[in-house]
Amino acid sequence: MDAAQILARTAEIQAGLDEAAERLLDHLGRALPMAQTDALKTELVAALEACAFHDLAGQRLAVFAAALMGLAREAQDDALWADPLLNGPADRGQGLDQAAVDRLLSA
Repeated sequence: MDAAQILARTAEIQAGLDEAAERLLDHLGRALPMAQTDALKTELVAALEACAFHDLAGQRLAVFAAALMGLAREAQDDALWADPLLNGPADRGQGLDQAAVDRLLSA
């Protein structure tokens, strides 16, 4: 699995988590005013506090995705410069000959 696939899957997971958290927060927001006992209110507030974990996890995933994108860019840059055809003019007697260049351009 490459970086782009990992990022796509991470985005899918994040979207699912966001949707679930929104639904949960909506339900808890409606239920809290209806709570008849302090014990129930305490439980609902505890559930709301647990939803705060979603925010923290989302922030961590965003940092992870940004780091992964940076690594992917570095790998692409490294691969780009590793290609002998993209390293600029060669010294005399080194590099590709004209026939190799012609084959490359005709491909």
